[in-house]
Amino acid sequence: MGFPWPVMRSDQSSERAAAGAKRSNPESLLVVTADISATPLSFPSSPSPVTSSTGGGVESSALPLWEYSGDELAAATGRYDGARRRLGQGQTGAVFRGTLLGHDGVAVDVAVKRFHDILSEEKMRLVCRDLRARRFLQDRNVVRLHGYGFCVRYRKLHLVYDYMPHGSLSQHLFAGAGSSAAILSWDRRSKIIAGAARGLHHFHSHGAVHGCVTASNILIDNDFTARLGDFGYSWSRRFRRRCTSPAPTGDIVRMSSETDVLCFGAVVLEVVSGRRSDLDDSGGGDGDRRRFRSLVEWVWALHEAGRILEAADATLGIAAGDDGGCGGGRRRDAVEAKKMLLVGLACSHPDPKQRPKIWDVVKILKSDGFQPPKVPPSKPKYQER
Repeated sequence: MGFPWPVMRSDQSSERAAAGAKRSNPESLLVVTADISATPLSFPSSPSPVTSSTGGGVESSALPLWEYSGDELAAATGRYDGARRRLGQGQTGAVFRGTLLGHDGVAVDVAVKRFHDILSEEKMRLVCRDLRARRFLQDRNVVRLHGYGFCVRYRKLHLVYDYMPHGSLSQHLFAGAGSSAAILSWDRRSKIIAGAARGLHHFHSHGAVHGCVTASNILIDNDFTARLGDFGYSWSRRFRRRCTSPAPTGDIVRMSSETDVLCFGAVVLEVVSGRRSDLDDSGGGDGDRRRFRSLVEWVWALHEAGRILEAADATLGIAAGDDGGCGGGRRRDAVEAKKMLLVGLACSHPDPKQRPKIWDVVKILKSDGFQPPKVPPSKPKYQER
């Protein structure tokens, strides 16, 4: 089937490739290969970036998407070597580490996601729509999509992303004893929360919805900058089933910008507290797990009692900083942690219309000059009409 936007096939003729090499974009991607020294490099031409103007007057450049064959992606991932190349597996698919060549012939690590869903013709059309919209969501805090491939034999989709060397946020927050995942300092946690907020704002400013903001879908790059990934798969039955039950409440909700903010609030509370949203293995004690359905309810209770900072991860040593029990650095961390906990509660407001816009959250997190959001003294009651 044809695609209604510029895509570059990695098997273009060498004649066209040679002509395109002279004007290739430095960001353009080239032939996927497992052995970068086996054959001479081929440089396919790059299509001109396409710009799209959103309703808010924002323009964004669309980088070219590359269309890979099933054989190319299999070669790039060592035939999907599970023992050495598998990065993880979830409800929607498995992710493998692969290698491709950049415009300068240098090998680049990528992540190739192979979806479980078998695609009908109708779903393939939905995929085209999603990918077309996805091209305009390139941002520092969004995982870059390099290209895609369809496996004709098994009718499955593969997407090629930037490889994130530090994995997901959840791997660091909830790493068990003996894990090689880096322990997150408060500075890193603060940076990750702010980066995730900017990435989500990029979605909403373009009229897009992420649909599944969770700690496992926030990936960490070399300098511990947060990037949002694993989004826009409205065609995936498994994705919809997983993401229609946000962590804060477990209630069934529809995907929307308000839902994104709700889920972001849950992530903020996880990052500050070091606990999972369902309080599973949270270290909070059996009493906590029996009394509260979720992390957000526990934090609401602490806020109502005037002890919200007790929700902060004990390993950070900042819980006493707000009342002068620690040095200046810890005290500043405590003030910032308290502000972020209030942000998490504001985003978790039961009434979607009372939740802050993500741009307001970005401003609050960006500067000490912005005050924490106003949060009711106790959890509001709300009944959906």
